[in-house]
Amino acid sequence: MKGLVVEDNQDVAYIAAFSLQKMGYDTDTIFDGNDAIEYLEGHAPDVLVLDLQLPGINGQEIIHYIQGQPHLSNMIVIVMTAYEHLAERVKDDVHLVLNKPVRFMKLQAFLQNREPGD
Repeated sequence: MKGLVVEDNQDVAYIAAFSLQKMGYDTDTIFDGNDAIEYLEGHAPDVLVLDLQLPGINGQEIIHYIQGQPHLSNMIVIVMTAYEHLAERVKDDVHLVLNKPVRFMKLQAFLQNREPGD
């Protein structure tokens, strides 16, 4: 299983990646929205953990990009944000919204009950 974490705060990114790795995901970490789009053009991870406030292309734009890409249609998208109003904007377009500070046990519990494509 493949995971991708897109988060500009390196500490949060590494903790999220570690959480996915503990669940058996081979995980890549990206710190910028532009790099995330470039990565997603050639890869289809099973799960994406995405911050909304990113340098370059923001998380909302990445979600819109994903929606137009058939090769990403089975990817589980989980958003992390500290901004309630941003969470409201994307909650219907993603599988899960986690408010920061994130409790990564919530992330793990959610993924344990999901399969890519659910």
